[in-house]
Amino acid sequence: MAVENPSAGGPVLMTNGEIRSTARAKLAGKWGRAVLAFVIVTVISGIAGGVVSFFGEAEPGRVAPALVVMVNLLVVLIELPLQYGFQTFFLKLVRDQNPSVERLFDGFQIFWKAVAVQLVRNLLPLLWALVFFLPGLGLMWLLMYLSPSFLISYLQNPVAYWTILLGVTAAIAVVVSFRYALAVYILHDNPDSRTMQVIRLSSKMMRGRRWKLFMLYLSFIGWAILCLLTLGIGYLFLVPYVEASVAVFYEDLKRFEAASAAGEAQA
Repeated sequence: MAVENPSAGGPVLMTNGEIRSTARAKLAGKWGRAVLAFVIVTVISGIAGGVVSFFGEAEPGRVAPALVVMVNLLVVLIELPLQYGFQTFFLKLVRDQNPSVERLFDGFQIFWKAVAVQLVRNLLPLLWALVFFLPGLGLMWLLMYLSPSFLISYLQNPVAYWTILLGVTAAIAVVVSFRYALAVYILHDNPDSRTMQVIRLSSKMMRGRRWKLFMLYLSFIGWAILCLLTLGIGYLFLVPYVEASVAVFYEDLKRFEAASAAGEAQA
């Protein structure tokens, strides 16, 4: 078994503080390029979102529904490879590969794999959430049918019950999503792997690590609030900082697992 206890002499994972410190060190002298990458992706996503809004808000009858569906599909097929390129841009950056902004479009070189991994990665949390939501909804309706007191309570404050149900469902989706948080990085390092192989490997690597990654994201909440006071300008620096930190998280976990496997082989 791999160990994380330094007193045991085994490999040790970085603390989240060390991860953030390493990310800042990797970004040193590269902030301009990192910010530019974020701006490019944001502008493209903004244009895509504007196109979707234009067609979606058109008066009924002026735009064929099939065209609206096609536009939305096209935007998704642009966004998913672009998101792949954005994440792997920062992976290359923390690996000191000095990526150019052209690397943002690497996802289009493995288009279908990038799309498939991103789709599965995003859909699985929703499916797991539905596994809770549907029985929860059924139970709520059953209680209303069997218990007059529950029905009265629901009718008095339906918002509270729906808030609880939807809140728990959303929390489940978020927790499950962390299982697949490393999928893009794994696809980058294993481009010949099948989609579900990538997903399963991400789930395996994140076993017992979801809380750590959640706390890493949570550690940026103070900066996110401060960025609001800058009218959003601060996000130009915060988002690259977060992306670099998550890439360092992956690199450290990959190193940890490799060192643990080597230690077990020698034992």
